[in-house]
Amino acid sequence: MKRWSTDEWKVAVARMWAVKQELISVDDAFEHRLPRVACTDAEIAECEQRISESLHPEHRMLLSVAGGWPAFWHDVDILGAAEIGQGELWNDGRMRLELLESEGVVPPHTLLPVALSRHDKDLFAVVRQHHRDWGKVVWLAGEEIERFDGFQEFVSSMAEYLRIERAQLDKGMH
Repeated sequence: MKRWSTDEWKVAVARMWAVKQELISVDDAFEHRLPRVACTDAEIAECEQRISESLHPEHRMLLSVAGGWPAFWHDVDILGAAEIGQGELWNDGRMRLELLESEGVVPPHTLLPVALSRHDKDLFAVVRQHHRDWGKVVWLAGEEIERFDGFQEFVSSMAEYLRIERAQLDKGMH
């Protein structure tokens, strides 16, 4: 898959927001919040220093357009540069990963949390730099649910899941 330009990332974020807006009209079970303001290169560099490795280029591009996103998908928050490597959400994500590592669900020291549910066990993690699958995003909820080729596929897929949910809700309402 060709890497998206900044404009293509902006379109993808706008599409996700549009789907979330459509979903609001039929389901208010979850918050529907806007993404945060784009991170600066300096903010991204700071978070890379905190975790002692570079973010994957697709991850950097997403953060340069949406600097984190509370309630990106249901109650799953995408961590912004200010949260990567520090804070409550990061620590919660690391603890969840350590538990999954100890249970043999994922290999040790290969993943970093990038998005997580505030109320459920959904956790999205990226394969770390220096590993063969660097940049792939893994959806975990006690077990591996899905693996995305990168952040482009992750964002596109989650938008599609919301479209499907909207269609199912529409069918149930008629």
